[in-house]
Amino acid sequence: MSSESIHISCLSDEVDCKKGIASVREVFFRTSPHGRSLKGADREQFFFNWAGWYMHNFPKQTLLIWGAREKIIGYLVGVFDSASGEELFKRIFYYKEFARWYAEYPSHFHINCHPDYQRLGHGAALVHKFGHDAKVSGVRGLHIVTGSKARNREFYERLGFRQRDQKMVDGRSLVLLGKHL
Repeated sequence: MSSESIHISCLSDEVDCKKGIASVREVFFRTSPHGRSLKGADREQFFFNWAGWYMHNFPKQTLLIWGAREKIIGYLVGVFDSASGEELFKRIFYYKEFARWYAEYPSHFHINCHPDYQRLGHGAALVHKFGHDAKVSGVRGLHIVTGSKARNREFYERLGFRQRDQKMVDGRSLVLLGKHL
C-alpha cells in the first residue's frame, strides 16, 4: 500500500452520490480501452452495463476507495447474488455461459483503479473488503470472469482466485475464476 491515507466506503454512505458516480465514470473510462473509443449512447450503455447498473441497483455493494483530498481513486461494483441478476443475463454477453457456477460462487464484481494508483494495493483492499462484506452477508464464494490471457488474471490469482471454467464466447477465450469465502 502507498503511504497515502486512504479509506473505503460504499456508495450509499456518500452524501453526494452524483460526485461519486461522476468519479467512477472518470476512472472507468480511463481504464477501459474499449470504452474510450465509444461515443454517445453506445458509450453510456457500455458504462451502464459494466458499472452504472450495479451502482443504481446495489449501492451498498458498490465500494469507493478514496485518496488524498477526498478524490476517488478506484471502485468496485458488484452483486452478492449473481443468479438474481436476471437483467445481467441480457446486458453482459457472457453472463449465461457461466451460470452453472453461480451457486458455488454466487457473488461477482468489477473493479478498476485510476492508472496513477494501480499496483499499490488499493485494488486488493477493495476485493478484501467486498469479500468480507459478502461473507458477513452469508455468501459462500466470489467469482470473476476475465480473458484467459488478460493482464488482470494474475492479480486475481494472487488474491486466491482459481480457474474453475474456460469457454469461448463470441470469439473470446474467457475464464471464470472462483474463490471460496
